[in-house]
Amino acid sequence: MDRSGTLWVGTDTGGLNQFDPATGAFTRYQHDPNDPRSLSHNRVNSIYEDPPGTLWLGTYGGLNRFDPATEQFTYFTEQDGLRSNTIYGVIGDEEGMLWISTSGGLSRFDPDAETFTNYDVASGLPNIQFTSGTLARNTTGDLFFGGINGFTAFRPSNLPDASYKPPLVITSFKKQDEVVATDLDEGQPLELSYKDGLFSFDFALLDYAAPPPIGINTSWRASRKPGTTPTAPRDAPRTSTWQNERATSGLSFADLEDRETGAKRRSCSRLRRPGGAQPGSGPPCWRASSC
Repeated sequence: MDRSGTLWVGTDTGGLNQFDPATGAFTRYQHDPNDPRSLSHNRVNSIYEDPPGTLWLGTYGGLNRFDPATEQFTYFTEQDGLRSNTIYGVIGDEEGMLWISTSGGLSRFDPDAETFTNYDVASGLPNIQFTSGTLARNTTGDLFFGGINGFTAFRPSNLPDASYKPPLVITSFKKQDEVVATDLDEGQPLELSYKDGLFSFDFALLDYAAPPPIGINTSWRASRKPGTTPTAPRDAPRTSTWQNERATSGLSFADLEDRETGAKRRSCSRLRRPGGAQPGSGPPCWRASSC
C-alpha cells in the first residue's frame, strides 16, 4: 500500500494491479508489445515506493518506473546496465539509491543519473542467484537479501567504491602469431605491411583482484561458420560502448578492408576492450603514389 492508501498488487502473469479501497475497483496494467510506455513484463515480483512517491517495479523484463499521473512506465534492462532482466526484489537505501536483487547478482541504481553499478561473486557476494521477496532494510540502514546459499547482509555506506577501473595495458603485439613488440605505450604507432593479413594484441588488467567484467561491442556479429571468428560490418565503429559480458585478454584482426575501396571485410576473433596502440597499414608498392 502506498502513502495515499492505494493498494498495489504484483502478479505472476497478470501484470500490475491497482486497488482503490474507497471504490473497491481494480485497475490492471499489463505489457503491450505495441506500446513502449507499457509495463515491460507481466510478471511483477517486487514493488517499492521511494521517498518522493515514485513506484519502482521489479519484473522478469527489467526495472520499471511508474508514473501514476500519466499511467506510463519507463523501464531499464540489461541494455542499460542492469545485471539481469530477471528481478526478484527492489529496495531503497538511506541515500536514495535502489538495490535490485536479480538472477545474476545485485545491481545498485541511481535514479537521478539512471546508471547501474553491479555486484557479483567477484565483488564478495556468496552467490548471484537471489530469491523472490526475500529482502529487507533495518532501522540502521543495513540491507538483507535472501539467496539460494543463505542471505547477504551489508550496509551500503560501508561498501568500497565500485567505480574504480584498473588500468588496461597492451602486453604484446603479434604478426602471424609471432610476438614483434611488448609493453606498448598508449598511442604508440604500429606499422603494418599490406602482407600482414593477421595481427593480434594481448592485454592485461593491472589488478590483483578478480578482473571486472568486460565484453564485446554489440555491433560485431558472428561469422558465417559457427564457432569461428566473429565478423564486424564495414560500418561498425572502431570503438564503441562495451557491454557487461565476460571476456579474456586477446584481440585478433584478419582481412582488414582497403581504406579506399572497402574491398575486404575486417574480422576479429576473441574480441576485447581496445587498447591505445594505433596500427596502420601502408599500401603495396603498386598502389603507392611514389611507386
